[in-house]
Amino acid sequence: MKIAIPSSTPDLSGKVEQKLGTAAYLLIIETDDMSFEAVEGPTASSGPGAGVKAISLILERGAQTLLVGFIAPHMQSVLHSHGIEVYDRRTGVVALMLAWVSVGVIQLPAEGAALGWCFAVVRNLAGFCMAIVMAVSLAFVLEVLL
Repeated sequence: MKIAIPSSTPDLSGKVEQKLGTAAYLLIIETDDMSFEAVEGPTASSGPGAGVKAISLILERGAQTLLVGFIAPHMQSVLHSHGIEVYDRRTGVVALMLAWVSVGVIQLPAEGAALGWCFAVVRNLAGFCMAIVMAVSLAFVLEVLL
């Protein structure tokens, strides 16, 4: 799955930008292998068309999900009409947002509504526990090998 995140830097250590059209960079992240492409965002001089240019970048790169601080309702509806899930009111470091997506925290409200809260919470807790087990296992293996 490809995720688009407007970022303040061209790497995963940047902050999630509050506005899509004014972000310095747009990161397109492939969650299968965590590879990413940093695309320069529209310039500040783009004016009102900056958001449209950012949406075009997202569509061209084939992202299925957008994580952003704020997005205007009309821009969100355009993205939804192209099948792109939009999660707004996201703040923090890009790498942390990706970790939350990996363990399912970002999708929890939608899962709870569609599949029931009990199932959604248990599935997310199980995914979180498995992520911790995998991290500890990897650390142990690397310790043994090195």
